[in-house]
Amino acid sequence: VYSCSDISNPVEVKLTVTDSNNEFSTCYATVKVVDVTPPLFTSTPKNISVSINKGESYTLPNFLGNYPVTDACGLASYEQTPAQGKIYNSAVKENIILKATDYSGNVSQLSFQLTISIKNRLKSADISTPEVLSGLNEPLIYPNPTTGIVTITSDNWDESTIVEVFSNTGGLVLRKEAKESGAKIDLSDKVEGAYLFNIVSGKQRYSKKIILKR
Repeated sequence: VYSCSDISNPVEVKLTVTDSNNEFSTCYATVKVVDVTPPLFTSTPKNISVSINKGESYTLPNFLGNYPVTDACGLASYEQTPAQGKIYNSAVKENIILKATDYSGNVSQLSFQLTISIKNRLKSADISTPEVLSGLNEPLIYPNPTTGIVTITSDNWDESTIVEVFSNTGGLVLRKEAKESGAKIDLSDKVEGAYLFNIVSGKQRYSKKIILKR
């Protein structure tokens, strides 16, 4: 049985053939173990959308930890292009490429699209400190932190209710009509961080900060 430790280390094998008269012949062969299996990504990529206010910027995070990769004989390198730290201050669509290389030179790549859009700066009232206005019972927004799906329930839900989600820079990232209690908001394609949920029903509003963390 050969293992990764035998790669690049030729192994000499002795072969002996014996007949019924105990006459035998011997020869030697060299076995070279080669790794031809590329690294394996264990999760499926998801496109990401980010909204920033005009005049602000977005710094590209490190996505390597979001997409684990394995290799039986170990990784020589795992890198992201563009690299962590690149700064964006305009609307753009960018392909993010993750490249894993093992010690035998086998390569696997994973890619997804980052879309950055620009929003006009919101008034401070739009991202105010969480509050409950009269007439709207406090809804239940869970889980917090969340890994992606957020559920909103309330005892006196109004069919005209609107759910607005803002990024920590004040950009509106999602707006959805929620006609009944139990509405689900999907943040799976958003970057980790804090998001402000505004539950709007007529002139009534409830706000709560939710943390997205995978």
